[in-house]
Amino acid sequence: MRIGKALNLKEKWGQHKALAELFIGIAAAGILILAVLLIFFDRFLYRSPGLVLGLISAALGAWHMEHTIISTYGQDEKNAIMIMRLGAVKRYLAALLIIGIGAYTGFYDPISTFAGIFTLKIAAYAAPWTHIITEKVCGSDGMQAKADIKDNKVDSADFFGYSDEERRQLDESLKKKNKADQESIEKMRADFSKYY
Repeated sequence: MRIGKALNLKEKWGQHKALAELFIGIAAAGILILAVLLIFFDRFLYRSPGLVLGLISAALGAWHMEHTIISTYGQDEKNAIMIMRLGAVKRYLAALLIIGIGAYTGFYDPISTFAGIFTLKIAAYAAPWTHIITEKVCGSDGMQAKADIKDNKVDSADFFGYSDEERRQLDESLKKKNKADQESIEKMRADFSKYY
């Protein structure tokens, strides 16, 4: 990948627009919760690290969701559902671990950590409004991308901006990952089959 291509923020925005809008929603909800912590609660230095940790966890959870969704491409329905459920379980366990560490150690407030993690849910429900605002602020990049493809101003007709070679490499890596995922799913099924 070329350095100039890697640093092109407009292209990255187009590729990960939903994820970027989730990040914006998480940040906005985090600022609102931080304001509530400042105004209505005491021990701000105890509560704010938990909130920041929760916001970072929410952002990582959003990234993991996108990664999980992409990893299901090319899978049949049964395996795709299994991969999505496994990803959700991983995110829930990570959230419980982070909250549990705060509750056990007392270094940060587990309730404000939960509030930070919950901003992911708030951002997901606010996504239609975030999308409208970002379209007005950033312009309609989707329409411009379609026009560029129609006018042959880009080297690929791929919707996500991948060239044919990059698409082949991605497909190969996904096939390898899907094969490994399929093997681990079959192993889990074999392990759990003795329980039911």
